[in-house]
Amino acid sequence: MSGGRATVARAVRRRVRVICEVLVRDIDPATDAAWPPLVERIAREQEKGSAILAGIVLASDSFMRTLEVPFSSLAKARAVLPSRLDVELPVPVERCACAFVGLSRLSGRAGARAVAVAAPDDRLDATLKELQALQLDPEWMEQEALLLWRMAGAEQGGNGDEAAPRVLLYLASDRVVAVAGRE
Repeated sequence: MSGGRATVARAVRRRVRVICEVLVRDIDPATDAAWPPLVERIAREQEKGSAILAGIVLASDSFMRTLEVPFSSLAKARAVLPSRLDVELPVPVERCACAFVGLSRLSGRAGARAVAVAAPDDRLDATLKELQALQLDPEWMEQEALLLWRMAGAEQGGNGDEAAPRVLLYLASDRVVAVAGRE
């Protein structure tokens, strides 16, 4: 949801690839006739266990940082990442939902790196309330920029040079999300 508009996409795994399909794009759930049948379909698929619903925390309502710590031990790195993230955020990490993905040792030197995503609790609560008002009950929440990055990589099926720099631009009707990095 963004600005009262909704986009719903489905990701389906086919062998080693993930195929993404946009079911509806940039519609107003309050007025669009396509919304009620879509919500019913999602609820049926969730009840059958054939679908898992993920909600999105917009990039503008969250934070994404690449963090490095001086520990090659992944257990030690995992233990200090929240403290390392705390100094990067404009709000205390204790008031955020956080996740650390892609934790790995640095090559050629001591240390470890992970991508941290964080959403302030108040923004996450507001997003969940928006979704629940639309009769959607997500089983988990994803950070927008990280999800776009992962889905773009999944659609490519791991083809190409993973060490090469990559830039992803998502142009929505009300915002632009830009993500740069390496796989």
